[in-house]
Amino acid sequence: MKRTLSAAFALAISMLSFADVPPVSHPQIGTTAQATDGSLTMKLIAKKQNYGGTSDTRDTDINSPKSINIHPDGSKYYVNSLEGCTTISYDFKTHKKLAVIRHQFKDGRDDALWSKPSGLYPWRHYHQNLNTFAGKPVESTFSHNGRYLWVPYYRRTFDINAQDPSAVAIIDTKTDKIVRLMETGPLPKMVSTSPDGKTVAISHWGNNTVGLIDISSDKPEDWHHKMVLVVDKELELNYPLNRSVDRDNGSGYALRGT
Repeated sequence: MKRTLSAAFALAISMLSFADVPPVSHPQIGTTAQATDGSLTMKLIAKKQNYGGTSDTRDTDINSPKSINIHPDGSKYYVNSLEGCTTISYDFKTHKKLAVIRHQFKDGRDDALWSKPSGLYPWRHYHQNLNTFAGKPVESTFSHNGRYLWVPYYRRTFDINAQDPSAVAIIDTKTDKIVRLMETGPLPKMVSTSPDGKTVAISHWGNNTVGLIDISSDKPEDWHHKMVLVVDKELELNYPLNRSVDRDNGSGYALRGT
């Protein structure tokens, strides 16, 4: 009897906790929203979704969208699809899909894309077929006046706990193709271009470090790693290789901004 009452009580509490949660809403194109003081008005002019909705807004290339970045000239925008391992470009005015950039690579086939190893990011857990993987794109930054888009990967797919080096892809926005791959530290998140356009900084959520890349040259093949900055203390990562752990916790300062 006591167990039944406990279960009923838990269910009642659960129902009460969800009572104040508003239902999921999929607003229609044309829907507007306004600030309470009237200082700002927003209007939904387009949407892309891979769940629910209607056929005219459904896009099967969208799978867990992580971020969006608008090209500096306003001509198009890029959506990073985290679980889809893709970056999709769209025309800014028409919202027509322009390209699907797939972050899938193989040893041998894609060797020419990689920069030389810097020695800054040693492999400690994996040692074979390191460049055969799909990358999970997170954030992005433009460099060289919008010519290149830098997209770091949350992890390489085989690295289930994001504890070894990941990578960043550089996309030529003229062709929407990946033209360069460079190693990063574990679990990179935010990426930013310096005001003078000569350096890209990538914060590594996984171990309290920030990587700096010299991009002062206009040629991607000349770009190279400069240094790794440690925020307080670099974490030692030694997670299981056969089961996932919660990497949103226990990641030190969980560096995000750059």
